Amino acid sequence: MDIEAYRHDLEVIRQAAALLQKDFSQFGIEVTFSGDARRAYAELRAGLLPHVNRLLREDPHMLQSLLYRIDVDERRFSNAVSGDVEGAAERVTHLILEKELTKAVYRKMMGADKGK
Repeated sequence: MDIEAYRHDLEVIRQAAALLQKDFSQFGIEVTFSGDARRAYAELRAGLLPHVNRLLREDPHMLQSLLYRIDVDERRFSNAVSGDVEGAAERVTHLILEKELTKAVYRKMMGADKGK
């Protein structure tokens, strides 16, 4: 699924942000979101990146538990952390955002189907 078309859909963005906040809060990590759909991806990325970077360095087991909860594919995660260490946190953050946006899109689509 191409989620690019939904990056500025306010309903999808808010749902994805809520999912991120819920999932990360289960691990004691606060994720904030202003509600500005125009900057949502960049804002969420900037908010998640330091947490992902810290977890990669200090608590990889917690990160794996978090990714399991979010349902990030293990193979994609392994590919994201292989290679240059500097870009690993950025790639993992993208996987998290992509997964939460995808879930939000599916929820929106399923909600639209209920009305039919």
